[in-house]
Amino acid sequence: MIKIGICSSHTDRDRLANIAKSGADYVEFCLNAFENCEKERVKETAAMLKDWKLPVRAYNGMFPWKGLRVTGKEMDVERIKDYLEDVLSATDVFGAPYVVFGSSGARKMLEGDDRGRAQADLFRLFEECIIPAFERHNRTLVIEPLNTKEDNLINTVCDGMAYVKALGSDRIKCLCDFYHAGLLGEDFSSYVRYKGDLLHCHIAGLKSNRHAPLPTDGDDGFYASCFAALKDMGYDGGVSVEGSWGADFEEESRAAVSYLKSFL
Repeated sequence: MIKIGICSSHTDRDRLANIAKSGADYVEFCLNAFENCEKERVKETAAMLKDWKLPVRAYNGMFPWKGLRVTGKEMDVERIKDYLEDVLSATDVFGAPYVVFGSSGARKMLEGDDRGRAQADLFRLFEECIIPAFERHNRTLVIEPLNTKEDNLINTVCDGMAYVKALGSDRIKCLCDFYHAGLLGEDFSSYVRYKGDLLHCHIAGLKSNRHAPLPTDGDDGFYASCFAALKDMGYDGGVSVEGSWGADFEEESRAAVSYLKSFL
């Protein structure tokens, strides 16, 4: 059964309380927010979520937007290794299996970068840093393709799958963010060939400029096509709402979860 989740900060307890009451199946946190965090505070949050029966399933924001490059001449492998050990150790308490690798600020090519070199940097990142760390912490990375306004290396699900196939590791799989894929006009029905390798999804409204999906936003056909594609491949993973919210988060989170579950 497909599960519906909501992305949130791990420090916003009021919002987490609302998510727990919204009908969401899980919450998704931001991984880089755990860098140099207070470990005891994180344990308190984990205990609170356990009481609320709200599991953590995934993390987005794998790398910070600035200060840690994973391609190009500023790439520092030892710094990346230390960073990953820090944030993965801090989040082991939640037991969430998936980490989303979008992080366009860290991965996209900068002016003057060479594409072949940037791609080689990513393979080095996966092989030397990510796969060993994810083996130790029992995590799976899902590569997030991003639209061409945000990234210039991995834009389509097909692009992401090329890395998955080339690496051949059970620790590296793919994600579909339907907002990005929708902007690029991808054929969602073609994803059936990625069954078993597409393990997590994000969603937000197209017509509402990336607002959380709501029944009033006019995107019924878009959401229907997203979930039809997932059901055709027998997908039983998570679909996280990763979008903006209005002033009444409690009401909108309930409405968004109920609306998305109507497509299941």
